[in-house]
Amino acid sequence: MADDILDHFGTFDDTGEIVAARFFNFESDARMYGAHLKEAGIPFFISNANTSAAMPLTSMGGVGLHVREIDLAAVAALFKEMDALLEVDKLDDSYHDADEEDIAYLQAAHAEEEAKKRNWAYIVVLIFFILLIIRTFLKVTREFWDF
Repeated sequence: MADDILDHFGTFDDTGEIVAARFFNFESDARMYGAHLKEAGIPFFISNANTSAAMPLTSMGGVGLHVREIDLAAVAALFKEMDALLEVDKLDDSYHDADEEDIAYLQAAHAEEEAKKRNWAYIVVLIFFILLIIRTFLKVTREFWDF
């Protein structure tokens, strides 16, 4: 039964002290980092997950990821690698550092989309006026066409 518990990723022996490797604002971040530790074979546990779920606004920065003190150097190297990967992802999604060429490209792309939308609007208005002219012509010629 102990193998089926989600928070149980191994046993801690009595060879060293258990320390907090990092504290997170969200449980999902702690679990993501913990999954990488599990993949590396480093035992860990997550603390305060229930408190942060029950009271999310009062426990910011309270979800802890704990490891053995002897594994702390390996954990720090793994965290540094993961932080670098996450920072690259943030840079890819950011528009704050766009230069003039990027801005011109985005404006051109949006201008094409807007032009397509305007073309459809012009076509609909044109069809409406053509139908209005046909209706007027038919009424003048005493033909009745009511729509």
